[in-house]
Amino acid sequence: MSRDELDAERLQTDTRPDAAARAPGKAPAREADLDLLCAIIANVRDYAIFALDATGRVVTWNPGAEAIKGWRADEIIGQHFSAFYPPDDVLAGKP
Repeated sequence: MSRDELDAERLQTDTRPDAAARAPGKAPAREADLDLLCAIIANVRDYAIFALDATGRVVTWNPGAEAIKGWRADEIIGQHFSAFYPPDDVLAGKP
């Protein structure tokens, strides 16, 4: 079974015991929560979801970003977000 299939199965069968035991309005950051969030982001195909570091460089890239923007993760991670703009705009200091 591929990682995508495992992630999809996990999204459909979230039966974590801690999910029901949480107090209303309180959602502590837990490893399982982070794993679930990562699985959701990894399975989104209709939206480009990515993160930038403090200097504007791409640090994460999901499959939706690849489909929409056209770059594979290994091509864009580490690049400055100005890569998303036409060269004339970059030269004009717009991004």
